[in-house]
Amino acid sequence: MEQLNENQQEAEASEVAKLAQAIEKLANVLDRRLAELTAALQDTRRNQAIQAFQRTKAGSKPNMELVEDWIRKIGRTCEGRILKLLAEKHPLQFTRAEIAAQLRYSKDSGPFKQAISTLKKHQLIAENDEGRLTLHENLLT
Repeated sequence: MEQLNENQQEAEASEVAKLAQAIEKLANVLDRRLAELTAALQDTRRNQAIQAFQRTKAGSKPNMELVEDWIRKIGRTCEGRILKLLAEKHPLQFTRAEIAAQLRYSKDSGPFKQAISTLKKHQLIAENDEGRLTLHENLLT
């Protein structure tokens, strides 16, 4: 009886070891795939940033008529003031703190944060990987 119990334990230990090896192999495969996907995402973001810069560099200007239409829709509230500032200063990019200071808002205030969120949601402003904001390409000619 004891021999059977020991054999059964050895068989179970062997199965556990095989499962552990299989899990380790799978984890290694997933790690490699994640690294590949991360690199591809970084390349895509880099390419998008280069394309956006090239469009801006090529002389893209704000479509002020469209910008003014949006300001009329959203009002001359925080959102409208941010949009107007970025259109007037295009192609410059600003941090949230810089925009808040120019418009005399606190960058940590709820209305300011909500305004940035709303403008991004409607693709009126864009934020790069460094956290700098500019007019969205949809508003450029």
